[in-house]
Amino acid sequence: MKYLLMVTFSLFVLGCKNQSAESSAQSDVDEVLSNELPEDFLGFYMRFHSDSLYQINHIVFPLKMKSDSSAWLPEDWKMHKPFNDHSGEYIQNFVNMNGLIFEYIQDKRQIFKMERRFIKADEGYDLIYYKVDNILNDSQDWEPSE
Repeated sequence: MKYLLMVTFSLFVLGCKNQSAESSAQSDVDEVLSNELPEDFLGFYMRFHSDSLYQINHIVFPLKMKSDSSAWLPEDWKMHKPFNDHSGEYIQNFVNMNGLIFEYIQDKRQIFKMERRFIKADEGYDLIYYKVDNILNDSQDWEPSE
C-alpha cells in the first residue's frame, strides 16, 4: 500500500510538471506568433513581385548594399520575381522586428545567401536593403539568369 501511494504521488508531481512545461511551451508559441508578419505584408509582397512599376516605386534608392558597398541604383535594377523553390534546396525565412521585416533566402549548402529588408511606408512597404552573397561567382552581386 505504501508503495502504491508513493507511485501515485510521483505520477501526480510529474503530471503537474508536464502541465507547467506545456504552459511554458504555449507561451513560447504565443511569443513567436506575436512576431509574425503583419497582415498587410503578404499582399504587398505578392504585388511587389508581380508589378514592375509597383516594385520600382517601393524601393528606397540608392538601395544599400552591393558587395562593393556601393548602392543599387534604379538604372541597375533587375525586377525581382517571386521566390519559388519546388526543389526544396532553398530555405526562406522572415523575421519581424518591430515592423522591420527581414527576409532571408539561402541554399542548404550556404553557397547562395540573400537578405532583403522591408519597412512600413505610407502605401505598403518599401525595400530598404538588399544584399546577396554567392561564393561561386567572382562578384557577390547576383543577377537572375534570363
